[in-house]
Amino acid sequence: MDNQKKAGFLVLLISLVLAFACCTASSDKKVDLPETDRIDSIELQFSDDSCTVSKIVSIDGEDKDTITELIRTTCKKWRESVNDNPQEVPYVIVNFHTVNQDEDRSLYVYRQDDQYYVEQPYRGRWTTTEELFDLINSYAEKNADHYSTKDITADNVTEIEGILKSAGLSNSDVFEEWVTDTSNINENTGESGFSDADCRMTVMLLAGDSISYDSVNDKYDGDYLMFDIDAIDNKEEYSMLRDKEKLFTTMFGETPYSGGGFADALPDNWKKHGIVFNNEKCSIISIVFKTYDKDEAYVGHTGILIDCQDIADADTKYVFIEKLAFGDPFKVTKLNDKADLIEMLSERSDYTVEEGEPAPAVYENDKQIGELKR
Repeated sequence: MDNQKKAGFLVLLISLVLAFACCTASSDKKVDLPETDRIDSIELQFSDDSCTVSKIVSIDGEDKDTITELIRTTCKKWRESVNDNPQEVPYVIVNFHTVNQDEDRSLYVYRQDDQYYVEQPYRGRWTTTEELFDLINSYAEKNADHYSTKDITADNVTEIEGILKSAGLSNSDVFEEWVTDTSNINENTGESGFSDADCRMTVMLLAGDSISYDSVNDKYDGDYLMFDIDAIDNKEEYSMLRDKEKLFTTMFGETPYSGGGFADALPDNWKKHGIVFNNEKCSIISIVFKTYDKDEAYVGHTGILIDCQDIADADTKYVFIEKLAFGDPFKVTKLNDKADLIEMLSERSDYTVEEGEPAPAVYENDKQIGELKR
C-alpha cells in the first residue's frame, strides 16, 4: 500500500472512530426529568394544527407516575434539538411541576409521519412509542369541550370582525387595521406595527360608543395608565380615542377605596359617574388589582366577552377578545361559559399577587363574577 493510500485509509479510520464516539455519546443522552418522588403534578397543553392551545390539564396520582415512567423507559434514538418548540403540529406540551420549582422541566410529545417523538428544546429529540403518545392525547379528548385560545391575525381577523359587528360593537374596521398592522412584521426592521396598543385601548375602541356616563374625572394624575395615555396622545393610529380620554382614565385608572372595600371599588366608581355599558350581546370584563402602596384599585386587564349563541356564523357559545399587553398579539378565546373564563384567567401566572394582598377581582361590567385565586 503506497503512502497516499495509507494516508487516505488513516483519515477514513479516524472519521469512523469519531463518528462512533459521537453516536455512543448521543445514545447515552437521556431525557432530563425530575426524580419521580419530587414530581407534584404534570400539566398538559395541546396545540392543534392551527397552533390553537387548549386549556391546561393537570394530572397527578397514578397517571402522573405512569406517564413519567413511560417517558423514562420508551425514549430511544437520540437526535439534536435546535428549536424552542417542535416544528411539527399538533403537539402536546408536558410540564413537570416539583417540590422545588428549580427542578421543573418541560418537553413536547408529537408524531411525525409514522414515528412518535419526545423533544426537549436544545437538549434532544428521542423516538418513543405509540403507547405514550396515545395515553397523553387521551386527555385531549376528555377535555375537548373546554376553552381554546389563539392569536388574532390577518388570516382570521375577518371572521372576528364579523362577530364584532353582529354583537353591535363599534369600529370593527379600525380593529381589523390594528390587528393587521400588529401582526405584519417589517422585513427591514423585524418589528411589528402598532405594538403599543393594549387591552384597555382595545376595549375603549370597541365598546366606547356603547358606554353612557353622567360625569368623568377632569384630571388624571396616576401612574398606571402613563403608557396608555402617551400612545393615545402621541400616535396618530390611536387619535380616535382622544375624545374619550377622560372616560378612559375614569374607568381604568386608580380609584381610592376605604376599609375593606377593595371589591367594591369598581362598582362604586361606575355608580358614582353613572357609567353604563349599553349592549345586551356582550360585556366588558375587568380584572381589578390593588396598587402597591395605596388603598387604591385599578383595572390591570380588560377584554370584551361576546355571547355568540344568537350569532349564526360563530361556532362557540362565547368568545373573549383581548390584547394581553404592549407588543403582544390580539387574542380570541372560545368558551362554553363564564366559569371557563374565570378558570382561564386564574391559570395566568401574571395575575398572582403578594401574600396578604387581595386577590384580583373579576367583573362583568360592574358586577363581580369571581376572583383569581391560585
